[in-house]
Amino acid sequence: METTETTRHVFHDEAIREGAVMALYVSIVLIAELAGIPKAHEPHGTALLAVVWGTTLGLALAHWFAFRVVVGFQHGHEARRRNVIIGAAQLAGAAVVAAVDSLALFLPSHSEIDVATALPAFVLFASGLVSARSAGRSLTRSILYGGAIAAGGVLVALVKHELATH
Repeated sequence: METTETTRHVFHDEAIREGAVMALYVSIVLIAELAGIPKAHEPHGTALLAVVWGTTLGLALAHWFAFRVVVGFQHGHEARRRNVIIGAAQLAGAAVVAAVDSLALFLPSHSEIDVATALPAFVLFASGLVSARSAGRSLTRSILYGGAIAAGGVLVALVKHELATH
């Protein structure tokens, strides 16, 4: 039988994993979303902020709803508490991506959309790098792993974009 400490550790790891998965998912969708905006309709300033945060919160809400439906059959106070914490971790993962992407608004308006499209790829890279380092990989291998995660995420975003536009 697992100890309470072991259970907490497993739960903590699950919450971290759920937040990270949401951050990766939101990053990929934001790359596809922003890359798909025609040059003539590029949003700037608060309009770009609305696209970034609207997409992010919309995805987080859709994921939270699906998560609640799937785990809704669990009963008991501990299960409800656990689900709330997991949902908060997912929302936090999404919010980190939107906050990083919002940094594009501090640049001249002619480069906002390009930077906003690229910043989620940086989140993908950083997530891969941190994951590899936390697993004990060397810095060189971690950088390569981060690059592979970023490249894979951008590839998925481009495929998503192409499928949506054809």
